[in-house]
Amino acid sequence: MKKSTTLTFVLLLLYTHSRSQQTRISEIGISQLFIWNRTTIHDIYSGSRTADRTGDSWSVGTNVNYSFSLSKNFYATVGAGYYNQRFNIHRGFDFHEPNVVSGIFYTTKNYAYKSLLYFGGLGYRIHITPTRKATFPANSEIRLMVLYNAFSTFRQEFRHNFDDNFLGNPNPMVRKTNYHFGSSITVKGGLLCPLSKKIKAGVDLVLPVYNRWRKDFIFKENPDDYYGADFSIGMSLNLIYNLN
Repeated sequence: MKKSTTLTFVLLLLYTHSRSQQTRISEIGISQLFIWNRTTIHDIYSGSRTADRTGDSWSVGTNVNYSFSLSKNFYATVGAGYYNQRFNIHRGFDFHEPNVVSGIFYTTKNYAYKSLLYFGGLGYRIHITPTRKATFPANSEIRLMVLYNAFSTFRQEFRHNFDDNFLGNPNPMVRKTNYHFGSSITVKGGLLCPLSKKIKAGVDLVLPVYNRWRKDFIFKENPDDYYGADFSIGMSLNLIYNLN
């Protein structure tokens, strides 16, 4: 799955590079992403004492993206980066005790899936005309975009509620497994202003409207099933360099 995703992404980059030669804009951007999630899971680890458990947390990521015009106002973006999806949910899990095997019931304090992020999307640009009541730098824009994101996790961390070196066992427990973790669809919009002839900076409000995360066997779940967030919202800070 990871190899096929990478190949698809490379082919997209080659296509967009050739396409950009005939378009009006050609930009490289760097974005810092902050997303707040509230998530409810159905904890089945305790058998007959199953219950819904809810937690909220911030997840962060950094990516590099390339944008090119499709028409006067429409444009497309593809990119890749790093994303750390974090959950602050207390639930039982299969903690591996490498040094002292105690058989103690371990629960998570928090856990996270560190992933490679691949994405693509379509956007719309609205040029702002300065007025007496609202003055913006020349060539400022409002940008709206819909993105599809795919997450390929390579490192999973599970922090339990005991001390960091409880009975000589590590905290968090780290698992290094590569697999497709999930996907999301996000809608975002914000203001983009020029800092110089070639450089622009901006901030976006980000609203994930769909999240799909793979369940984990470490919680005695079926890894072929998925779950999502109750609610997500966030922001991204963007720095863009014009290649034209």
